[in-house]
Formats: sequence, structure tokens, C-alpha cells
Amino acid sequence: MVHINNAMLEWARDQAGLSVEDAARLLNIASTKTATAEEKLIAYEQGKPLSRSMLGKMSKAYRRPLLTFYLNEPPKKTDRGEDFRTLPENLDPQQNFHVDVLIRDIKARQSIIRETLIDEDEAEALPFIGQVSIDQ
Repeated sequence: MVHINNAMLEWARDQAGLSVEDAARLLNIASTKTATAEEKLIAYEQGKPLSRSMLGKMSKAYRRPLLTFYLNEPPKKTDRGEDFRTLPENLDPQQNFHVDVLIRDIKARQSIIRETLIDEDEAEALPFIGQVSIDQ
């Protein structure tokens, strides 16, 4: 059994844009005579101990690193920048979630590359960076 912050389970599911029913189906939680799959998932979110394998499934389904479930509070939502998409009236919340996951992944990769270049003293200043202002 793992000791995690169970409030983060519900937060991660909500951020993924999944209902309890969808998440239970995605996590392959089986219904039993005593409880439905949805009731089991709600029990996990309310503090019922869960296995490492279930936590791994949640991490993959909600597209969050395992470390997220051990945090005391949800991480701040970062600025994703200007969104120039023309959004339809019936926008599926999953679409925004996928954009947020993609941006989070890109920023993490940029950070890794930046740190590697700095550590190996291969970072060089490019003369054209910052030469043009918005007014121009």
C-alpha cells in the first residue's frame, strides 16, 4: 500500500477532464457484489488505500507523474500562452487537457536541454535574441 495525498487523486481526475464513470472504465476497475467500479474509485479518492499498480494506472490515465500524487496541494496552473484556436460551442474538456499536457511536456524537455547545455558549458548567447521589440 502506498501513502499518498488522496485529494490529489480527485484533482488529477478532474484536470484530465474525466468523469468518475469514465475514469473507472479507463482504469479497468471491476464492479463487485458489494460496490460498483465508480464507488471503488470514489473510495480511493476519499482515502481508501490503493496498490502501487493502481497508482501507476492512475498516473498513466491522468497523464501526471507519480510524484504529483504525493504533493500536499495541487501545483499551480502555468500560463499556456495565447490561445488562437477558434473553439466550438460544444468543446470537449479533454481537448484543453491534451493541449496542457503537450505544453507541460515541451517545457520539461526545454528545461532538460537548457540545464544540460549550462552544465556542459555549451550554452552560447545568440546575438539576434532580444534585438526586436514589439513596437517594431
